Amino acid sequence: MTVQAKLVIAGLLLVGGTVVAFAGASPEAAWTPQRAVAEATPAGTHITLKGAVGEVHPDAQLFTLTDGTHNVTVHLGHALPGEIQPGLAVVSQGTLVLDDGRVLLRADEVILGCPSKYA
Repeated sequence: MTVQAKLVIAGLLLVGGTVVAFAGASPEAAWTPQRAVAEATPAGTHITLKGAVGEVHPDAQLFTLTDGTHNVTVHLGHALPGEIQPGLAVVSQGTLVLDDGRVLLRADEVILGCPSKYA
C-alpha cells in the first residue's frame, strides 16, 4: 500500500470518528450555559452542554464552560485532556447538580473541537 493510500485511509477514519463522536450533540439536546443557569433544573438531570472553555483548573479536574455571560463549572472526575485551553469549543455530557448555589456539571464525557459544526 502506498503512503498516499495510507494517508487517505487515516484521514477517512479520523473524519468518521469525529462525526460519530459529535453525533449525539443535536441542536435540540445541547444546552448553553445560560440555559443551565436560568432554568430551574431538577438535580440529577442528564444534559449535553456546549460552550467555550473559560477557566481551567487541571489539578482539581475542573474547567468552566461559558457563553460569554454565564458560566457552568464542569467536573470531569479524572485528568483533563491536555489540549483543553481557554476559548476552545467543547461539548460535555453529564449530570447537572447544584453545589453551594452554583451550577455544576459532573461530566461523563468531554468532546473537544468545534461542536457548532455538529450541534
